[in-house]
Amino acid sequence: MKNQKTKNYSRVKIRIPVVKKEKPVKKERTLTEIILDGMMLKMKFGPIVLNVTVAKDYVEKDQLKLAAQLKKLADNVGEYKDKYKLTTADVAEILADSLYFNYYVEKHNGVADYAKAWTKKGNDALFGTGDASLWPQGVNTVEPAPPADVPNGIVTRYREKVQRIKSQKSIYKVDDGLVMGFEQAHSIFVPGDGKPVIKVSLVNGGHPQLAFKISEYQLVEIQVDRGDGKGMVALDKTKNTHYVDNSTLPEAGASAIWKYQMIYWYADARAGAWSGIVEITVKGF
Repeated sequence: MKNQKTKNYSRVKIRIPVVKKEKPVKKERTLTEIILDGMMLKMKFGPIVLNVTVAKDYVEKDQLKLAAQLKKLADNVGEYKDKYKLTTADVAEILADSLYFNYYVEKHNGVADYAKAWTKKGNDALFGTGDASLWPQGVNTVEPAPPADVPNGIVTRYREKVQRIKSQKSIYKVDDGLVMGFEQAHSIFVPGDGKPVIKVSLVNGGHPQLAFKISEYQLVEIQVDRGDGKGMVALDKTKNTHYVDNSTLPEAGASAIWKYQMIYWYADARAGAWSGIVEITVKGF
């Protein structure tokens, strides 16, 4: 055999870099994108209801109520100053703000002729900035002497103190806030305690209108006695807070006394007690 030449092929290793896929960065969605998505879902599946609970502002808007609120904090802060780490200066500021604004409210009631100037004075004291303005004319601010001036911005200072107290979540109690006047008591809805209160008047050509509150109830059931010897009989049920009885009125020149009572419904059943009976005279025309 002829000698065969052997060819040697060397293996060459080629390294191919591995490119790692980066995880996509989660993009924050804008409010516009969320709304547009909601509109698309609505078109596909029907209406979508979003329940949004808006917390009620704890600072009273009415000036008389606000004055009482400031005084309640001033009267009770001493009991809680150590617990919530309020300084002597904090307490002094709370007392001074309460005295100042309560004096303003007391004097404001007797200054009809200078009401505009006094209203501005109160707004400056509550929401303004800088030093206190002079007391307006129109009422005796000499006897009794006004309290020491406080800088404008009473509401801002009040909010700052309240938020500082409430931010101490590990020790804060709602009951403390109730005592100091910046928490509001919430009543518990008990369906069995309900009893409608009816107001009745004549509208629409002499037909009786019943006005009442629904609250958290499902609806009201109404009964009527038209003085025909049948007593109270079923009239209607409604979810509205006003009901007009459009039944046929007496003949022209005649009159009758119609009486009404109602009871709440909750979870598809009667709840609570029947209302008191109200009555009204209807006439034919």
